[in-house]
Amino acid sequence: MEEGEGWKEKPRANNTRARIADALFQYSNKFAQFISQWVRVLAYMRTDAEAYLRKVVLNQGEKGLSDHERRKHKHSKLKQIITPLRTGRVGFVFLLLAVIGMLAYISQDTSVHHVERDSVRGTLASQANNARVGELSLNRKLAVEEVQAEIVDAWPQESAQITSLRRRAAAGTLKVGLLNLKPTTDIGEWKFLAASKRPVSVPFRRASKHVSWKNLFPEWIDEEAKFGDPRCPFYPMPKIPAVPYVSRTIQLDVVIARAPCAEPTTLQEGWKHPAILQVLLGAANLAAETGHESIYVLILSKCRPLVNLFPCRELVEHHDEGWLYHMNVQHLKSRTSLPIGSCQLSVRLSSKFYVADPSPDIKASNSQKEAYTTILHSGGDYVCGAIATAHSIRRTGSTRDLVALVDGSISPEHRKGLEEAGWTLRDYLKITSSSSLGKQKDFSMFRLWQLDYDKVIYLESDIIVLRNIDHLFKLPEVAASGTTQSVFNSGLMVLEPSNCTFQILMDEMEKLASEVDDDWDFFNRVFPWWHRIPKDMNSLKYFWSRDKKSVDNMNRLFSANPPELYAIHYVRGKKPWKCFRDYDCNWNADQHYASDEAHAQWFKVHDQMPENLQKHCALSTRALAELEHDRRAAQSNDTPDKHWAINITDPRVNVCQGKHCDLNLCEQNHCDWNAMTNTINPTVDDSSKSVPLSKKVNSLNKVHSSKAVNSSTTADSLNLTVNTTDTVVHVSAG
Repeated sequence: MEEGEGWKEKPRANNTRARIADALFQYSNKFAQFISQWVRVLAYMRTDAEAYLRKVVLNQGEKGLSDHERRKHKHSKLKQIITPLRTGRVGFVFLLLAVIGMLAYISQDTSVHHVERDSVRGTLASQANNARVGELSLNRKLAVEEVQAEIVDAWPQESAQITSLRRRAAAGTLKVGLLNLKPTTDIGEWKFLAASKRPVSVPFRRASKHVSWKNLFPEWIDEEAKFGDPRCPFYPMPKIPAVPYVSRTIQLDVVIARAPCAEPTTLQEGWKHPAILQVLLGAANLAAETGHESIYVLILSKCRPLVNLFPCRELVEHHDEGWLYHMNVQHLKSRTSLPIGSCQLSVRLSSKFYVADPSPDIKASNSQKEAYTTILHSGGDYVCGAIATAHSIRRTGSTRDLVALVDGSISPEHRKGLEEAGWTLRDYLKITSSSSLGKQKDFSMFRLWQLDYDKVIYLESDIIVLRNIDHLFKLPEVAASGTTQSVFNSGLMVLEPSNCTFQILMDEMEKLASEVDDDWDFFNRVFPWWHRIPKDMNSLKYFWSRDKKSVDNMNRLFSANPPELYAIHYVRGKKPWKCFRDYDCNWNADQHYASDEAHAQWFKVHDQMPENLQKHCALSTRALAELEHDRRAAQSNDTPDKHWAINITDPRVNVCQGKHCDLNLCEQNHCDWNAMTNTINPTVDDSSKSVPLSKKVNSLNKVHSSKAVNSSTTADSLNLTVNTTDTVVHVSAG
């Protein structure tokens, strides 16, 4: 009985123990599930905290703040999140130890319970794994469906770059900055960019409404700083707010800016408003500051953005009102580092020498393909000037390429002379447009943008360079000197050739041909945003007034030795090679362009040229006749300067050239001034006052009246023989 009873009681004890173990195991499973859920909640809380931290630093990166930075962070909301995380970790460790102890006690049960327990655990683990796999599959499916939904809205024949941006925006990896634009603003078919994850709205302070275009691009500034450094109006640029404990610059992938423009009658005219220009410059500055090596810039506007701020060669897509550019950040910095307008110089003055303001971010000039260039047409009128220009550039030590564009009117003999002077010749076809009045306008300068160079300095052929100006190659397009009103002089410009810019100019020519007078007017309309270089680098030989103080100062600069000016531009008027070397023949015509000192400076360059190049500067028969015609007119008016009475010593008067030599107007290789003058102006009959040139030479220094008085000019090379009663000036053949 005892054995039987003992044997019967044992199963009851074991059953009770098993039931207790099962109950404990079930509770432990539930408790483990609770622990698992709580750990998941803590993980979500940690994820949210990290997300909040990233939001505080404006998407600074995936790492977020370090533990040290979190402990020292004084933000109250961060403390509220971080503190529970610490408490949660301690509780988690305590509960984990309790579970381990309970499992150790249960492990003393029979093997059957071990098997059942392992089976249950395996089932729960399998279910959990299946749930996790299902959750991941669902997330992947949703992500794929989201991207596919974006791709469904793709444009016809969409470029690879647009598709890539669309995918990155849909995946939330595209960092976007908004300027002059709200995240909720409808931007049409470009909305996929603005819908990227957490776009940054950049604060933008407007410029004063009192700032006018003339304040940004004044007619004159104090370049020598005699009354203080010239300053531009306050023109605030957008800045991303500083973030505590973050020293590095926030980087963006895309900058989106809305830039409304005035209704333009012509290209770029819509941008000639300070408030509108500020948006474009603001977008460029923001992109330059937040971009790494390259950055996308989307300008939303009806007007094409400024072609020399946002080059067409960097345009990726023009769709609807959006202009998307993929911009080189270093090139962008070279533009935005300059003054906002011509209100300040784009190069600085240091100890009487102008030097470019170098920036480590600007691409080194010597790594680019650069050249000086000019353009020649209308026969050989400017061949001599171009030869002198090339010679003057080489005298300053420049080794840049010299490229001259020539048309079919340049003779083989003149081409040879240009090549001997150092020019590489490129033939071109003329570009002309007819106005409503039937007048042909020449726009062949557009061909400059077809040159295969990164940057060129264009010089007109009536310029001589006195000091090296290679540093101008560091400036972006368009850099030039100022002139009247708010415009620049196109005689010397820094340009960046581009075939797409050439096409833009061609398209606009058809619209502007009836409105503009010449290419100078055209370029100022197409490039209203330009960079001022000192006037000493393109000193115009033009006197706004003839008051003694200003005239003396300019003549001092023209004749300075060593030179103070970088270049002299013999703008308009009679060109030096079309005058006698003895004096500036503009004294007998328009005295606004007259300067004997500047005239003598050009002939210094001429005299240093080899003889085989000087022959291209000989005076033609017609030029001699025109000079005599103007001299007679000045003598008739009895102009007080008395240049018309100067004794000519220029040896070129002995050479008869040109088509008029075939008209029996020459005598022993000399020409009859009267006949040639009548050829120029048949209505004037000066036969009674004219003497053939050969007779003038024979009667050298012969005075025809006892009333003659002698006078001399301040220039040593000029000798005057003034005759108050006779109309004949005595000419010396040297």
